[in-house]
Amino acid sequence: MTSIDQSWRKRLLRKLDLRVAFPVLVYIMNIRLDHPLTSTARLRGFEEDLGMTGNQFNTLTSILYVGYLLMQAPSNMILQRIERPSLYLSSCMITWAAITMCMSAYHAALILRFWLGFVEATFFPGVVFLLSRWYKRNELGLRMALLYCGGSASDAFSALIASGILGGLDGKLGFMAWRWLFFVEGALTIVVVVSAIWIIPDFPSTPSVWLLPKEQILAKRRMEEEVVARIEHVRQARRGIFRPC
Repeated sequence: MTSIDQSWRKRLLRKLDLRVAFPVLVYIMNIRLDHPLTSTARLRGFEEDLGMTGNQFNTLTSILYVGYLLMQAPSNMILQRIERPSLYLSSCMITWAAITMCMSAYHAALILRFWLGFVEATFFPGVVFLLSRWYKRNELGLRMALLYCGGSASDAFSALIASGILGGLDGKLGFMAWRWLFFVEGALTIVVVVSAIWIIPDFPSTPSVWLLPKEQILAKRRMEEEVVARIEHVRQARRGIFRPC
């Protein structure tokens, strides 16, 4: 590999890493912040206002993960067949933002929480799949670590953010504090989604305005090299397994 090719590869990776930072931001701002949202809202009358009794609150919390589990695999199957994953993921993001802002009566909230898990399930496996289409296997480890660090950062600050909303907005415009919690979470996501269509990358085979023509060609070639390397790795593994003793 020439020094010129190496410099172009480094330049491409820098551009890709800037794009990776955006999904990490989304992961911090909504997905990991949303999961403990109902538990936090419970502190300020969420359970009483919705008239929940017995195990209804536990059911409301758990139903999100039912939708989450059902949609993860089908979502990536859909993602593999479309050309613009940025549009697909952005549409799912704005849907879950709208759902987050619409929590009301118990049975309505139960249905909304199920669909919230359904659309949220598209994001994390979708981003992992998208990264695997841009990065080589030896480059994925660091980028995946950044994604998980985003989740840890969210866990660290979610309670502080929620306490600020619950303490500062209770009773404003006639809404209870727990309603403001859902409003603010949904609004933050919508703000981010506005730029998501242009920031989240599509596949290397899709024309991109943020890549120079040479960078686009290089991105495709890198993935072709990765496919060849994986096939060769499988062949060597099979030779080792079936080699006579």
